[in-house]
Amino acid sequence: TDLADPDRTKAWVRYFRSKGMAVVALDSRDRKTPQIISKAAREVLADKWAALAEKGVKDKAIRALVAGIPNVGKSTLLNHLVMKNVAITGDRPGVTKKLQWLKTPTNLELLDTPGVLWPKFEDQRVGQHLAMTGAIKDQLINLDDIALVTLKFMRDYNPQSIIERYHLPSNAWETMTDVEVLLAITAKLGFKEDYDRASERLLIDLRRGKLGTYTVEMPSDNIGLVVDGDDNN
Repeated sequence: TDLADPDRTKAWVRYFRSKGMAVVALDSRDRKTPQIISKAAREVLADKWAALAEKGVKDKAIRALVAGIPNVGKSTLLNHLVMKNVAITGDRPGVTKKLQWLKTPTNLELLDTPGVLWPKFEDQRVGQHLAMTGAIKDQLINLDDIALVTLKFMRDYNPQSIIERYHLPSNAWETMTDVEVLLAITAKLGFKEDYDRASERLLIDLRRGKLGTYTVEMPSDNIGLVVDGDDNN
């Protein structure tokens, strides 16, 4: 939640709960995170725990799989739950290479897994948004293309953050195209005509929260995915 738009996070929480899903929104660095996760897991398994208690089984560890797209902080979250650095972390996708079981002080047994992506995107915006956030390796994309996608998004979402971060003229968005804004950022950063380097800096700033909190998609966007030939929204 430290990098996401608070209002849009609330909208996503409402959406998932309307679908009957248990959901918690958290900053994994918060000291209360282990207790929050443990409490939520026990609430989800309340009926099963009650049935086990009737059979005389108590304090049974909860085993869970931690899964998600690359570079969203799964291993960082696990380290906070375990309360020690046992899962390898890094500010790039693909750091976790293998499965490993980790035990927490709150009686959880968690399986850390490598990040996974859908095999095919029906809507190219899905891939673009994942690339913006760093879920897709930068070596596999054209950084300037994704930088322009980012600028197009920020033009409507939070244009002032770009102006303030890169010291652009106050009327930059009114007088410049997205390409011209990128070139202006390149010049302001002292990179001369190296707009690839400026694109990389822009994306790093976005991912590290230097441009403020943001959430690219909303439940109402209805961006489709194709998974194993089936349509899933």
